[in-house]
Amino acid sequence: MSRSWWLKTALLLFLILASAVLLMPTVVEMILYPEEVSNTSQETTADAPRNPPLPGWYEALPDLMKSKKIALGLDLQGGLMMTYSVDLDSAIDEKLASNAGAMQAAIISATQKSVRYTLDRANNRITFKFDKPEDKGVITNKFLRDYEMLEKVDEGDDTVVLGVSRSYIHDAETAQIQKAV
Repeated sequence: MSRSWWLKTALLLFLILASAVLLMPTVVEMILYPEEVSNTSQETTADAPRNPPLPGWYEALPDLMKSKKIALGLDLQGGLMMTYSVDLDSAIDEKLASNAGAMQAAIISATQKSVRYTLDRANNRITFKFDKPEDKGVITNKFLRDYEMLEKVDEGDDTVVLGVSRSYIHDAETAQIQKAV
């Protein structure tokens, strides 16, 4: 065999042996004595006795050849857990607020007269309380077509209660989850 082949083999064996020596603290702690490692505290000083102890031949090596144990990353220490959540209520509430504002402008333009009412927005509902009961006729199904998220929930003598439809809540939830993903 050629001399270069012997040199390459000797170099490879030396690198393997050096790697084994440098990895000795990690091998001892993680493979040979895993139950003792879990019982020790994480804060150790450089001159404190090791638990579990390293072999005697390793302790006899010069300090230059000794290595510290390998610091494990988050994935090997136990991982990282991230939890995403979707605040669907605030998304629907914002949309409801913008629709309420748009409806006020639409009522004025649809009637071409001043319609007096009070508007209350709470619990995913918009309640219109009209001063004149005949003015509540402005909120019709045709009027609500422009506001796909709303449907009539209740109607009184001078009030109309609009609520967020279940189909819109389902679609909004699906869209918000897809956006978060």
